[in-house]
Amino acid sequence: MKRILLIWVLLFVFMNISCVNANEYKLKSNDFKMIFVLSQDKFYLKSLSKGKTEFIKEPNMASLWAITMKENKSYDGPLFELNPSKADFYKINHSGTSLKVTWYNVKDKGMTKGINVTCSIKLDREESLWDIETTENKDYGIWTVAYPNLTNIDAQDGDKFIWPARCGNLCEKFSDPRGFRFPLYQCEYRETYTKVLWYLTPIGHQFVSLSKGDKTLYLCPEDKEVHQFTNHCTLDEPNKLNYLITNYPAHMAEGGYKYKQAHPFRLAIIKGDYYDACKKYRKWGIENNYGCFAKGPIESREDVPMWLKENPIWLTWHWGNSVDGEGIIKLKEKYNVPMACHVYQYSEYPFDTHYPNYVPVKENMKKTMKEMREAGIRIMPYTNGFVVDKDLSPAYKRYGDALINLDEFGNDRLMFVNEG
Repeated sequence: MKRILLIWVLLFVFMNISCVNANEYKLKSNDFKMIFVLSQDKFYLKSLSKGKTEFIKEPNMASLWAITMKENKSYDGPLFELNPSKADFYKINHSGTSLKVTWYNVKDKGMTKGINVTCSIKLDREESLWDIETTENKDYGIWTVAYPNLTNIDAQDGDKFIWPARCGNLCEKFSDPRGFRFPLYQCEYRETYTKVLWYLTPIGHQFVSLSKGDKTLYLCPEDKEVHQFTNHCTLDEPNKLNYLITNYPAHMAEGGYKYKQAHPFRLAIIKGDYYDACKKYRKWGIENNYGCFAKGPIESREDVPMWLKENPIWLTWHWGNSVDGEGIIKLKEKYNVPMACHVYQYSEYPFDTHYPNYVPVKENMKKTMKEMREAGIRIMPYTNGFVVDKDLSPAYKRYGDALINLDEFGNDRLMFVNEG
């Protein structure tokens, strides 16, 4: 009887611990395995693998979470930075399939009172779901919540990293950070290619994936609604990919509000390549009636014209100083398939500067468009989705302010014209 009682006591101590020295905690389902390291000042993912395929094996020990706060409604005030090292103590609840850690009275220098922060990771079969939440503080409001911060993901040349940002993007070279670029935000004035992949997601976020042979790391905030956050992917050192999501609460810098992550974050290592990752995300989107998936597969939708369903190639064309479509016409002749082109920077004005005016257009635009149309290329001129004519917009007349995405100060992000 005494032995049984001792075993129960030891189990209780093991499951609920206030620690000082670093400890390792493993979550494992079949051959999917994660090892976390937790100490008084650290909390990071040390190892991530499936079978013999390792995606994290040399972490840089950066914390999995970080929070910034400001004094209540002090929008322009200084930031207070919180992380695990600034807690008074922490407690752990750990089993083979879940890990829950709460840090108590986390506060930065200069704060009179802190908050409690709880992170939980639980296995969902051979995948994992991540959540974070805090207690409230009436004197300080949360500004940002960075979670999860996954560092030093192993990425070798030949691995395939994809990120859907308006269109699909693929990177296969990781040995030189200068070559790791995000085409949509590759700035001409930079001396080298940007090392940072960054995009704001006012209508939800899509997944990213990294494939090593027949194993693919799948990272996806499963946001069924509209929440504001940014996704960051960087390659600061050769072959070491970093991934971070920064969440923006609904009441930024306002005291008296708890924070709870509005959606679970899914980390999985699936069998297959990036095509299988795309199918996984598509399946989730259809099952959850999410965004562009809400009306079902495109092939069965009657509101999508047949030419759009059968169009295999879309091009994004930033004209700059060139209005010559010869290169695109040659591309059309080479592949001899339907093609459509989204045309930017066709106005004489510098890009994104003179809304709501898109005219006058650059010289030769009419001639170039005519030649491309005669070659069988469909043209869609760019217009800014943040510019709204209240008098003419059917969507605005129907839904009004309900569709407006707000910034952290509660102001709308739209640019209105003809408000009278």
